[in-house]
Amino acid sequence: MGSISKFSKFFQPFILYNSLCFFSVTLLVMYFIHLVSFSDFYSSYVLSYISINVGLRGIFAGIFNLLPVFADEIADVYNWKEGSSAQRDVAANDFAFGIVGVLSIFCDWSFRCAVLIGYGISTLLTEGIGICKITFSFIRKSDYVFPVELFVGMVIDIFSIVLLIACFERGVMYGN
Repeated sequence: MGSISKFSKFFQPFILYNSLCFFSVTLLVMYFIHLVSFSDFYSSYVLSYISINVGLRGIFAGIFNLLPVFADEIADVYNWKEGSSAQRDVAANDFAFGIVGVLSIFCDWSFRCAVLIGYGISTLLTEGIGICKITFSFIRKSDYVFPVELFVGMVIDIFSIVLLIACFERGVMYGN
């Protein structure tokens, strides 16, 4: 872990707080889209969430999970084995959703609906399983230590998906 330790002080807070960072950026972009295009908040939130939180975040997560320097640090934070095939699968999933999320900027509501369904199911399942794992580790009093920041990030991700579904339904209802 010698070469990785120089990245730890810079990189670990980003791993732990990325949900909050991307959610904040999403809200800022949503407000900007709303001001520039005079669209309703629902449509602005859906477009900004899918393009920023799904698109850019997915691309960054995919790249960071594949590059050995960052991948080992991420594996350490999540308590994974370094170089595991599961981490490469996560990287491929994140990168694929990232590409689709960025492409949704140029597509209509039906394409965004498909992105929302796929990403929503993927996120709710993975974050739900993660929260269950944390809960059961506390109940069993196991040695598995999970940073509180990651738990908060999971809750933010689940909240933002529920908000996204509600805004998408409202945006479609108002004819966008």
